[in-house]
Amino acid sequence: MSDWLATVLEEYRSLREEAVSARDAQLAVLRFGVAIVGVLVALGVALREDQNSLLTGIILCLVVPATIFFVVELWIGEIERAARAGNVVASIEKRLGVHFRKAGADPPMGWETWLRDRDGKRSSEQQRTTFARTGVIFVLFVVFMAASVAAGLYFLDEGGHAGWIDSFLVVVVVIAGGLVARTSLVVNRLSNTDAPDPSDVWAPATPPAGPLGATPAVGAASATDGSAAGP
Repeated sequence: MSDWLATVLEEYRSLREEAVSARDAQLAVLRFGVAIVGVLVALGVALREDQNSLLTGIILCLVVPATIFFVVELWIGEIERAARAGNVVASIEKRLGVHFRKAGADPPMGWETWLRDRDGKRSSEQQRTTFARTGVIFVLFVVFMAASVAAGLYFLDEGGHAGWIDSFLVVVVVIAGGLVARTSLVVNRLSNTDAPDPSDVWAPATPPAGPLGATPAVGAASATDGSAAGP
């Protein structure tokens, strides 16, 4: 096996591991988010029972939305990390395809390439699946945020702190607007991002010919959605 091929395969394996790590991190962030938001809501309700409706309003109207924004930001960051790894993996697969074809062999790897159409974008079916799953999670967070804010405003009004409602609403609108804008930006970026051209990523432009040798095992998870690799 040539040094070039060994280096590219090692990088391929490393990126696969990063993709799996990003997928696991997404799940960890979501679990953390649900747990911490649940604790905050329980704390707010407990304070309300102690007749501290102002503090309850602060927690439900400000702290919970800010926490949800923070959690969604972390979650989106891991989605972007997985997508970046997937794009580079696709470019490596193309380079390896050129290398193996020059040696008279069929390309052994092509999962990320298969997930993309000939323009380098996600295939329509895979794109819809990924965005639907992401959208459902995002909507659940937004609904939970809205319910928390509504409860907080109710407790403020009930406790005689209606004067704070307008100020709290301004902050909530800013947080919600930032959340929607950030998520929309990421969705647009992921839906319009092409995999980098292999010649722009891996030099030399023409892979050196040489004995192929045994191909090391590579990770099986898809870099962008954590699904099992194809044959």
